Amino acid sequence: MVLIPILFLSFHISMKEEEQELDSFTFKKSESPNLINIIEFREMTYTEDPYTVLYSMRIYYGKRGSILKKYKEFKPGNSPIDINDDFKIHWENDELVTIDAIRKNEKGESYLVETFKIDLSQ
Repeated sequence: MVLIPILFLSFHISMKEEEQELDSFTFKKSESPNLINIIEFREMTYTEDPYTVLYSMRIYYGKRGSILKKYKEFKPGNSPIDINDDFKIHWENDELVTIDAIRKNEKGESYLVETFKIDLSQ
């Protein structure tokens, strides 16, 4: 009888340490110039415990038509990038893409939040 509560407690503790993906949706896509690769912007909903729902943004990338497994993740508090930013995508070739995150201030003026690159050959 003592073993059952201990097993339950250890299962509960291990569950709290892992993120569990709840849902995601793709809100923007871009294909490379020769339609070889693709990037997808997805809003992710996940939980770390039964009482909290968290959000992040991931940019998945890989070969067009494949299941995309690689991604860069941007979480609130860890990154200045927000899902509400406007993302300008510049393919330098079929494997290197530069992304500008652009935001508007209170006056409606656009400004650059961050620029980053994804090298799909790696």
